Amino acid sequence: MIENTCTICSKTYMVKPYRKNESKFCSYKCYYISKQKAKVDKVCPVCNKSFAVHQSKSSRIYCSATCQATARTGYKHSKESREKMSITSTGKKLSEEHRRSISISKSGTNNPNWKGGKRLTKKGYIIVYCPYHPRNVNRCVLEHRLICEQRLHRFLEPNEVVHHIDFNKANNKPENLFVFDCSFEHMQFHYALRENPSLVHWLISNII
Repeated sequence: MIENTCTICSKTYMVKPYRKNESKFCSYKCYYISKQKAKVDKVCPVCNKSFAVHQSKSSRIYCSATCQATARTGYKHSKESREKMSITSTGKKLSEEHRRSISISKSGTNNPNWKGGKRLTKKGYIIVYCPYHPRNVNRCVLEHRLICEQRLHRFLEPNEVVHHIDFNKANNKPENLFVFDCSFEHMQFHYALRENPSLVHWLISNII
């Protein structure tokens, strides 16, 4: 252990040698004081209100989203109209039907952030937005299972497993997918493939 000096209170404290350059504070109290000192005072150009921001956000210009919108559009609501809008929206409860209609109007292709309904999972698989599929999970279905279902003209059973022949989880071409009856058969194939790599050609020839 070696001595180090706190940058806030100048107190000496013991620290491990490899942390000498990383460690700057003797306690959490000094750490939080440093965070407060790192704030920068600014004045909003729209409402002339003073506000403080962290040094990392020193490029911020406006005190609120309302002032930012006012600066963009050039229109500012009067104090009376702001109070009226606040009163009408405060405590207002939407009916179940109204909430459902808002949800539908902003979901799927109606959402401005819609990007085709496909995305890549952390495990490398592609999932597709398919809310009406009988076996959807969070309104999504794995793309390789959908493609196999279209090829077989039926829904896959929950126990059936889709295997990627080239081991590329994102390659969902029909000729690259083989359906096993269960996970046990899929696991057995992987064990057999280690001893006999030519089994891949058997899979390709037996694709339905």
